[in-house]
Amino acid sequence: MTLHRSASGGTDRSGIALAILEDRGIFWWNDERVPATHFAPDGSVGGRLTIEEDGEIRLDLDDVMPSGRHPLEYLLDKGNPVERNIQGLLATAGHVLLLNAFRNGTTVRTHNVSKEQYFVQQCLVSDERFKRDGKAPLSFRSVEVDLAGFEDWMWLQSIRVERRKNTLRARYKSPKDRRFCAFDSDSPLPL
Repeated sequence: MTLHRSASGGTDRSGIALAILEDRGIFWWNDERVPATHFAPDGSVGGRLTIEEDGEIRLDLDDVMPSGRHPLEYLLDKGNPVERNIQGLLATAGHVLLLNAFRNGTTVRTHNVSKEQYFVQQCLVSDERFKRDGKAPLSFRSVEVDLAGFEDWMWLQSIRVERRKNTLRARYKSPKDRRFCAFDSDSPLPL
């Protein structure tokens, strides 16, 4: 399982911002049951997931996620949190679980394709399907974190790692302030 996160904005040679992940796939509410012989429920919707270098996560769907509500009700929901998590299967990156999503716009059309967009706060990516909401809590075998840019902190031994049977904890301890004295070449005493 990989948690995608970055704080630096990268660009390609043309100056265009690069995405950490941009992939098409199918998406559904995470509390929906997936039949044993299927890879997604019947109510899944096609779309594109983008994770930008600055950490922005956006889901652009080719239709409106199914629910018991009338599609026109979604037009009033922009900026509101979604009450359910979203799971997806991407064409190349594997399975994703989108947590804490907010609707960012819906286009409802009666004689054309409707669309829906979400901003998401967290995105987990895995090779395996995630459990449905309401089942056992998420558990991890591994987490990958890019520590590029933190070399100075590691050199100061300010990050302490503790490993126990079921936990791994990393703590940052700020190093003590250091004082330096300046000496005048004519005087043996500190200034």
